[in-house]
This record gives sequence, C-alpha cells and structure tokens, in this order.
Amino acid sequence: GSAEHQNNRYLLEQFSSSTNAPLSNVLPPVAVLDSPYHFSFVVMPIWSNAFVVGSFDSVRLVITFTRCLLTGLSSLHDHRIAHRDIREDNTLVNGYCPELERFESKAIVGKHLHSPDVAFSFFDYDLAIQLPSNVSVKNSRRPAWEGNRDSPQFHPLHDIYFAQPEYNPFAFDVACLGNMFLYHFTVSIPRRFPVQGHNDDDGVSDRMP
Repeated sequence: GSAEHQNNRYLLEQFSSSTNAPLSNVLPPVAVLDSPYHFSFVVMPIWSNAFVVGSFDSVRLVITFTRCLLTGLSSLHDHRIAHRDIREDNTLVNGYCPELERFESKAIVGKHLHSPDVAFSFFDYDLAIQLPSNVSVKNSRRPAWEGNRDSPQFHPLHDIYFAQPEYNPFAFDVACLGNMFLYHFTVSIPRRFPVQGHNDDDGVSDRMP
C-alpha cells in the first residue's frame, strides 16, 4: 500500500497493542478499512480544529499548546516518522463541536481551550515517511525535493530552497514547528518566544532533536 496507508496502519497497531506504549499527542485512526481495490478508508475520531479561536490569549494556553506539539513531534520522531506537513490544518484539539459553522463553533471550542483538560495532537500522515529504526534523527538524509510537497508557509528556507540535493526531514519538521510557533505567538508575546529556542535556527544541526 501507499506510505499513508502504512503510516496509519502502524499508528493504529501501536495504539491497539497492549505491549507498546502509545504515541503521545499523536492522533491515530480509529480503523483502517481495506478494500479489494487500490485504496482503503481511514476512519478518524472527531476532533476540532485547533485554530478556530484565532489567538492565544493566556500563557497557560501557549505553554499547553507548545508542550503538546513538542511532545507529539518527539513521539513521531522516536518512531522514525517524519511528518513533513506541519501546519495549522494538521493539528487538532481534543474537543468536538456539533456546529459545522466556524462562527458558532468558535465560542464552544474556545471555552474548552481554557479548560484543564485541553490537549492538542498532530494528525494527517499523507506526506509522512517512516524510516528504519536504526536511522539517525540527526543525520538522516532524503532528496530535497521531497520537502517541497506541502504548504510552504512554515518551510525553513535554508533546508530546501537553495539548491541543496538533500535535506534532513526530522530537522525540517522541527523548523516548521518552530516557525508555526513564531507566527502565532508573535502577536501574543512581544519578544521572541523563549521556549522556541533553536527550533527555527538556520543551522540544521543546532535545532532541538
């Protein structure tokens, strides 16, 4: 099957197994339904978009959001899964609003965002790639063109846009997440977000593992 099928199948097995610890802050499918044709159906749980509120208006929410996504990315990388499509649309919050209109759902989900039970997770693994367990996260190399297949909003320029033949997909993930933090927290926090550290550093080897 496709890489997306294999990724979802692997995550489902990890969460279904009684012996394996589930990945933290990574949203697995509920089921992967095979068909006799060249496609399968992925059944996902109902969560809401993490960005319906549109602003981070408390330090607690900023820290919770940051901790959840750093933990989620670390979990994926521990299993040698590079997400390769980190952006707002691929992060969800553990709440559900029956209202389909964004205007109505804004207030309902916004109330949940300030509860102590709020959590955020990554999902959508259509561009993700899982490499062998013996591959080094720090030294992994892939063809650079692979990093240019998703939305370029948070892409680190020094990874794939200056004619490099190869790139590190794990360091690329870290930089994309750091750029997303910087984009959303600049309005809320006047100074550079301190937890971000070297996430978006131009020096690939200086980024957080």
